[in-house]
Amino acid sequence: MIVFEEESSSAIEMKSLFPNGDGGIDILDSGNLLCVQSNSRIGAIFHEGSILNASDYKVYKDWLSKASSSPSLPLQFRVVDRKEVIMSYRYLPESREINANRNYGGNVGNYIWEYGATNLLNPFTTRLVESKDWKTSVFIVAQANLFLVNGEKPNLEQMMFNQANAIRERVVNYDLPTIMLGIGVQIEFGVAENVTFDERYASYHQLLHEVGTRHKSKSIAVRGDITENFCRNSGFHQCISLGCPSLTINRDLNLGATLKAKWNKVLESLREVNAARKIKVALALPAIQMKTNYDDYKMFVDVLLSLYRQHDSYFIMQSDYDDYQLKEYTKGEVDESRMLTFKHSVEPWFDFISKVDVVVSTRIHGGMAGIAKGVPAVIIPTDFRILELVEAMKLPALAVDTIEKERHSSLINIMEDALLIMLPLRQTEDRRSKNTSAY
Repeated sequence: MIVFEEESSSAIEMKSLFPNGDGGIDILDSGNLLCVQSNSRIGAIFHEGSILNASDYKVYKDWLSKASSSPSLPLQFRVVDRKEVIMSYRYLPESREINANRNYGGNVGNYIWEYGATNLLNPFTTRLVESKDWKTSVFIVAQANLFLVNGEKPNLEQMMFNQANAIRERVVNYDLPTIMLGIGVQIEFGVAENVTFDERYASYHQLLHEVGTRHKSKSIAVRGDITENFCRNSGFHQCISLGCPSLTINRDLNLGATLKAKWNKVLESLREVNAARKIKVALALPAIQMKTNYDDYKMFVDVLLSLYRQHDSYFIMQSDYDDYQLKEYTKGEVDESRMLTFKHSVEPWFDFISKVDVVVSTRIHGGMAGIAKGVPAVIIPTDFRILELVEAMKLPALAVDTIEKERHSSLINIMEDALLIMLPLRQTEDRRSKNTSAY
């Protein structure tokens, strides 16, 4: 079987083209794929049941040329070796085993991050392996919340120190060119931006040192400018602010223009009384425990509830406590059919979100699900991590202090007050293209 990629092909989407008894082979793991190139198009030969070796390359090239060419228009094919790569953390499509592991709950928004990180790999030229041998080319450290800087939470800090030390040991043991993806500093609002990784944070410093000695280019993708400044102030210059890996899921090269056009269309509908009610809105609840922080939970959920009452709205249950808290707070006002959970995978989430008109989210990945499918989103940063991400990616956001002051009760007011709207949406694509190229 030979399959040539479409513009939207990804490592995860290609899985469905190579079926087996459990939904498809994992194209990134498979050893029986051979990558071929004809002009600017990349394709894969799938030979079931055998590993394709270098000795086979000429046979396949000759066969492709004879099968695909005409005397007047001969086609040239080139075999491209697949690089073997170790990746620390990635998205795995649904299977019985994966679903069983995901039944334990947690934040399903993490699957959006995993999907984005995995989607950066070219499935035709990359093969993921679990251990190093002489053919292994690169170690990819895909990790989000790593650099916690909070002296008031020593136990959590120690947990992150241990995690950083464990990653550093793998970097040293593999001794491969190493790139990092998605790491970020976890600090509270108001912490000075010129803070460095001092002696207390030696574990972070040592990890960056080991990565930096193995790859001199911009090989450490961090989630925002603050983290990039942390690295630079600590003497590391390989870091680049890339935002969330999920920003690369959508392959539209004019994503900013696409979002702006849809944004304007929603605003036009909101100004028409009869059309406003039909606007389909996805709402993502805040990552706040109602029992311990009731006032903040109330403030954010009241805004979302006002939209629920006015439009064709649905709540996305990202955390396992969202369902209970929303029911408890609203006393049953929200219809259960409008409380959606995507427990095992992102694909059904993407399918749903692609049919909505706009997303209003108090969580980063609730908004990024919309952006991934070209749906405009307003993100309300409820913590520093989200704020750093939306600023890095130039996404429309509504500041918490604006929410506190205005107590918004209409979608049109939220969209009009959101930061970086309209013309600056071009910056979304400009920033994405520039920094991804540098990375």
